[in-house]
Amino acid sequence: MAHLRPIDKEFEEADDTGVLVLSSRNLRNFPVVPGDLCDFNDLLEADFTNNRYDHIPQEVCDFMQLVKLSFYRNLLRSVPEDLRHLENLKDLNLSRNLLPTIPVGLCHMNLHSLNLSNNRLVSLPLPLGNLKQLRYLNLSCNHLPDLPISIIDLSSLQHLDLHRNQLRELPAGVSPLSLSFLLSHSLPLN
Repeated sequence: MAHLRPIDKEFEEADDTGVLVLSSRNLRNFPVVPGDLCDFNDLLEADFTNNRYDHIPQEVCDFMQLVKLSFYRNLLRSVPEDLRHLENLKDLNLSRNLLPTIPVGLCHMNLHSLNLSNNRLVSLPLPLGNLKQLRYLNLSCNHLPDLPISIIDLSSLQHLDLHRNQLRELPAGVSPLSLSFLLSHSLPLN
């Protein structure tokens, strides 16, 4: 295992760079740090990759300037509705977790990229189509039997990955011609 800097040093670095990296630390809870080590209001990116989180800590929902957030490869079983308050968040990676669904609030964000691959998703909220700025959506390797019809409202979508699901067909209006990349293993269009 590579030598990791002490967590307090990561917070000091984040205070200077706006990027907090707490990956591969076997974390289950948000670390307790002295308040003067980092101004969380200035964080632009936060990486909690490869830890043991089963929920997104409330502290993260208070990083109001956050643009990029990764909880790749954790044990997440749910996503808090409060995440929707991160109005600047553009890139959200929740892949390789245990999520059976996502909250409706996530559908009212200004995301450009959303990675939900390798979870246990069995359904998606109907308001998914409200993600008008979404360009990249990865739903691969889940248990989705169908997609909400509102997926056709994702007018900015350029990349849609649906492979390794239980989909029988795509909703009418999902056209590979409007996407630069569609991976769905040749499902019939409705």
